[in-house]
Amino acid sequence: SIAESDKLKKAFAVFDADGSGKIEGEELFRILLRGDSSLSLSDAESLIEDFDQDGDGKLSVSEFIEAMQSHVDTVEEATRHEKFFAKAACRGACMDLLLKKDVDVEAIAQRAERAGCAQAAKSLRNLAKLEKGEPISVPSGTLQNSSQRKSDGTLPGRNATTFLKVKTLTGMMYEVPVNPDEDTVNDLIEAVAAMIGGFSPAQIRLVWFGFQLEPGRFVGPLGEIRGFGLDARGRLVGDRFTKTDLAMRFGEDGHTLILALRLRG
Repeated sequence: SIAESDKLKKAFAVFDADGSGKIEGEELFRILLRGDSSLSLSDAESLIEDFDQDGDGKLSVSEFIEAMQSHVDTVEEATRHEKFFAKAACRGACMDLLLKKDVDVEAIAQRAERAGCAQAAKSLRNLAKLEKGEPISVPSGTLQNSSQRKSDGTLPGRNATTFLKVKTLTGMMYEVPVNPDEDTVNDLIEAVAAMIGGFSPAQIRLVWFGFQLEPGRFVGPLGEIRGFGLDARGRLVGDRFTKTDLAMRFGEDGHTLILALRLRG
């Protein structure tokens, strides 16, 4: 059917790693294997022999579609597995970047794109740029309320009176303009997303004294927020559910929040 042919055509693009427009025996075997097929490498090579119309020992996209007509479910399952592994590869590459290891960012990102994980690929590339200190452009529509926010992350009509320091896991420091009397945790998260660019607010994780700043738990203006389990001097008080007098400090001598990025595919 046309629908099945379209599925196979998309799958071919996922597994054509070198972009040659051809799939060889071992590549076909990996597809079948990831699709939980019981076919062996020799079976895969036999399939190629049977449907290789030009005799080059490989399958073109049209030959692949014809050969896989009776294995559509297997190919779909293999495609789902490849998407999972491609996203996992992006997450692993991000961890390696944070650990200052060498990473072939483009190869991993391109694999993710082929598998339909464009967001994971973009996040990996952006993290690589952040690690190098390179600027990141903010695509239109990336941010909630992006049309309202200014380039420094603040909202028009809301004048920042101080700033909060935000540090990435790679050591890069940002000074985020805030108004403690008006801005909320949600405003802060959106401002950080606007400043670093390339990441949506949903991907931003800010940690303050061991707690992730979540709008549902830390409500009200930033200046009125109080911490849990620690007093103003950072000493343990009660448990992690005991609200204390620990207030957020701003400016040059203020607290430093830790920024972590959540990857999504």
